[in-house]
Amino acid sequence: MDTLWSLYDIQIALTPITPNPPILSKTPTNNPVPFPTGSAVTMPHKVAILPYLDSITPEGRAVGACNTVFRRDGLFIGTNTDTIGVRESFLQNVASPAKCFENRPGMVIGGGGAARSAVYALVKFLGCERVYLVNRDAGEVRGVMEWCQAQGYGDGLVHVATKEEAEGLEGPGAIVACVPNFPPVTAEEREARAVVEVMLGKSHKGAILEM
Repeated sequence: MDTLWSLYDIQIALTPITPNPPILSKTPTNNPVPFPTGSAVTMPHKVAILPYLDSITPEGRAVGACNTVFRRDGLFIGTNTDTIGVRESFLQNVASPAKCFENRPGMVIGGGGAARSAVYALVKFLGCERVYLVNRDAGEVRGVMEWCQAQGYGDGLVHVATKEEAEGLEGPGAIVACVPNFPPVTAEEREARAVVEVMLGKSHKGAILEM
């Protein structure tokens, strides 16, 4: 980020903060605001920070997680830029979206907060009517599906739990991986890996983004 800011001659600096709640103090006197311009929010604070915000953008509210805070008129505004990052990664780097992912299912690998951001971007921005969810933990998948359905963008989610199920499905176009790059160890991890391998082996080749 410092490199980008220097290219555009923006005078700003990143300062790491280890929060001891609340990090957004509403008391005006002796303690200065910890970030007068804005802040990046990392795990595990993306959900914990929500009660301390004055407002949150529609994307942040729909995803249920905040990874960026900016100040406007003295207020702390939260948003989630992962959604835009997913969208622009595909739109700016895929030469022929129509051939690659338009009018095709999307796929998200993972079951955490980043997966919700990916689902939002695929459905709301890239127009995926179906999104396959692949993850080692079925409970996490249910959580993602229930959250997205409650927020109005989860009706087309499909949990692909086995490679046999994957073999009978149309190949995905836009794929987002939201999992660490560790070798599979447990039986559940190996099954999820097998599902991904089946999907990537389809005749149609889409594009994959690793978050």
